[in-house]
Amino acid sequence: MISKSEYLADVRVRRESEALAADGHAITVIDATESDLEYRNVTVKGTGRVSGLGSHRSTTDSIGFRIARWMLLPEHRQRANSQFQSHVLARADDLEEMPDVVHAHDFPALLPGALLADRFGSKLVYDAHEYWYGLPRYGRPEPVRKRRNRATERHLSQKADRVITVSEGAAALLARDFDLSEISVVRNTFPTHADLNPPDRPTGVVYAGKISRGRDLEMVFTSGIWDEGFELSAMGPQDGSIAVPDHVRVFPSGPLDDVDKLLSTVGLAIVPLERGPKNHDIALPNKLFQAVSVGVPVVASDLPEIARVVNEYQLGTLYQSGDRASFARAVGLLVEDYPAYLANVKDARKELSWDQDSARLQSLYASLRLP
Repeated sequence: MISKSEYLADVRVRRESEALAADGHAITVIDATESDLEYRNVTVKGTGRVSGLGSHRSTTDSIGFRIARWMLLPEHRQRANSQFQSHVLARADDLEEMPDVVHAHDFPALLPGALLADRFGSKLVYDAHEYWYGLPRYGRPEPVRKRRNRATERHLSQKADRVITVSEGAAALLARDFDLSEISVVRNTFPTHADLNPPDRPTGVVYAGKISRGRDLEMVFTSGIWDEGFELSAMGPQDGSIAVPDHVRVFPSGPLDDVDKLLSTVGLAIVPLERGPKNHDIALPNKLFQAVSVGVPVVASDLPEIARVVNEYQLGTLYQSGDRASFARAVGLLVEDYPAYLANVKDARKELSWDQDSARLQSLYASLRLP
């Protein structure tokens, strides 16, 4: 497997690796970890981190620094990707045996993945975590490079033996854009935590994830729901791109178990996301499935793919992205009918669980007919 993100920080990469290891495969991950490690029967070979400009401006940055970052970010991203890709190819020389499969996680891993699959005569699996062409990009526009990357992703995904993505919406877009006939969906679900029980009535709402721009958090933080004694909690890393008001209880980023305990204590999760980037339309954020795994209903943005799943399983209520009044109404409606939503989430947990999605991944690998 190849991943530009660090193994221990990327839940999808880690969960897929462990599922395949449990199914009898020997897994080596080449990623951006600082040093090599062994973790739950998975070998990780690190390429080291790429340092440079952060993607998000800080609220304390000077205007001059913001302009400089805006100008330089595209070149930094390209340089970072190129450096990572060359390091992956170098680390592949350390492999003790030729792999049967090269599994490339997202677009930055696809080019070295295709090169290594050709070198070793291996099967190629492309795992698209995002609709890469539709991701929000901070910094000056770069239309020529964007079109070139899109053409590269199309060409190499057509060479892959299997293509995986995270949602039905993403699969439909990739099939249309890249003329692919078959795409498998392996969602970012979580194992079910049957031992965690939400309260009979929620005491507040929890946002679990990165505290930054693009996630509709400025609207959530100023929605006024705390005026009724409803606590607003956020747990995750902060990048300084947005200010967090004093009335928000902020918890530092911690293990997933800490998030689970907070969700089960408070009783209501929020899944906010801004409208605009195409990738947001097809996103199914981890936080949605983590809430389901704990048995907690959600108030979620009404973007297409999130809305489809929330409505299909009646997991909670939806609000209009960016609309404070809509968000407050959605919270109120969920609280009014909380016992019914609790029951709906409980019923959905079996299907929206990692047991189901890991089985899909294992079946996909079985279909490759490896030696």
